[in-house]
Amino acid sequence: MSATFELVANNLGEAGSPAFPEYPQFTLIEAPGRLHLATRTSAGLPIMEEMTPTRVWQGLITPFEMDEDARLALRMLAADRAISVHGGSLHPGPEAHLMQPHPAESRLIGTDVVFDVLVTEFEAPAHPWAFSLSPAIFQRPQKFHPHLRSDRSLRLRSRELHAFCVYSSAEFAFDSHRPLLPQFLNQVAIFLAKHVIWLKTQRLFGPNGIMVHDGVDMSTVMSTVPSDAIWRIVPLTPTRWIGFWPGSSAVNGVDHLSLNPEGECWCGKGKLYKDCCLPWERAQYSG
Repeated sequence: MSATFELVANNLGEAGSPAFPEYPQFTLIEAPGRLHLATRTSAGLPIMEEMTPTRVWQGLITPFEMDEDARLALRMLAADRAISVHGGSLHPGPEAHLMQPHPAESRLIGTDVVFDVLVTEFEAPAHPWAFSLSPAIFQRPQKFHPHLRSDRSLRLRSRELHAFCVYSSAEFAFDSHRPLLPQFLNQVAIFLAKHVIWLKTQRLFGPNGIMVHDGVDMSTVMSTVPSDAIWRIVPLTPTRWIGFWPGSSAVNGVDHLSLNPEGECWCGKGKLYKDCCLPWERAQYSG
């Protein structure tokens, strides 16, 4: 499915201007840091590009107003059902009450997290990027996030943030008759809802898939783990927090080769797959 679109102008161009009616909390700001895209040449050689956005927006998104919303949304997201988004908050429909409870629902407590979100727009047909300034979301070995774009970074003075892997550009299409930004922010809100669920359902696993902490009370990680746990005996033994990410995920890695060469590339640059990432991916994965 192609994600080609035409931007619908909103005639707002000065810093401090509000966004569209659906997201009045988002305003235009100056870029707070440097944006970088780690990409490859057609020969597969890694390169780093500094990106210049056309516009930068900042605003707050609260995916869940109440824990009950999070539990009902989990049912729908896990089943890949469409869900309504209003101003950045998810509103599960009546059908969610009729669905079977999800086993992870009991973990969804304190889900009313407020995210300070930064969105960068680029010249069409490139897709926007989104970051969370607070709480900061980025990749790190101790708490690896499964759905971030490590190739897209926002470098601030004291830290580096990574963009959300909001959707696959090869599999998601914007409605070209509607403004792009509200549609994109709806996708960002759904991403952040899944992120909250992932955080609340994390458990700590060691080697061989052995769970060493259930993650229910994060403050007790050091005090309740058995004294003979492998990560106490061998502190350098790798451990990983693994949570539940609801809903299906886009194809990744070698599976990209199954995408339509004539369709839009998964990476979000807005080019055809055959003219973008296909040459180097075909060379990398055929070996």
